[in-house]
Amino acid sequence: MLKRIVFTNLVFLLFSSVLIHAGSSYSVVPSDYLIYNVVDSSSTTNYFYGAWPPGHYFGTWSVEAGDKIMFNVTSVTDMTINGTLTLGNITFTDVRNIDIGSALALSIYPWMGGLIANSSDWTNIEQLVENTNTTISVEQITYSVNGNNITLIARIFEVSNYYGQFSRLIYDNNTGILLEGTTSFGNYRLSLSLEFTSVELNTQTQKTVWSPLLLSVFSVVIVVIILRKR
Repeated sequence: MLKRIVFTNLVFLLFSSVLIHAGSSYSVVPSDYLIYNVVDSSSTTNYFYGAWPPGHYFGTWSVEAGDKIMFNVTSVTDMTINGTLTLGNITFTDVRNIDIGSALALSIYPWMGGLIANSSDWTNIEQLVENTNTTISVEQITYSVNGNNITLIARIFEVSNYYGQFSRLIYDNNTGILLEGTTSFGNYRLSLSLEFTSVELNTQTQKTVWSPLLLSVFSVVIVVIILRKR
């Protein structure tokens, strides 16, 4: 009877650890923030239309080298991330991450990557962009953020003349946070790099995945010891 109870609890614990990993769609929570430095930009006035649906029109914006692009997360669901977006001296409220992907060309249609990709769904994302003149690589890089150099795994999307779009988007493979982006379409171009963030880029996976797994491993050891004593 004891063996059955212990075995049942072990199965439940292992299953729970899988659920914790599977349910972690995004690495951000409300109050998280991202601050980017504008490295280069076209001197154009840009129209901010959100992704369709509903294709909401927010207004016009422009930035130049040295300006900041900031995104403060206000809500997160399984389907969307919303927040306040500041582009230079213009601020838009209730903006979805996919709106940013669409309006700033930080996307590869039909995928609207934006500033925060769903890192738990890379396989599906790669399928979405497989016919878009896009090459994808996964590399270990050293990146400077929050004043520190960290080593992380990056997923790099390079778009070559997809209906006139040229882009290089570098995401942290663990959290899905955009580290660097260079994109152009027609007369529009934008290059930005992440300077500060509240998201722990190099420890996020350990917090969301490895802790439950290690707990499960320890449980297995304990169960083996108990069963041997019986």
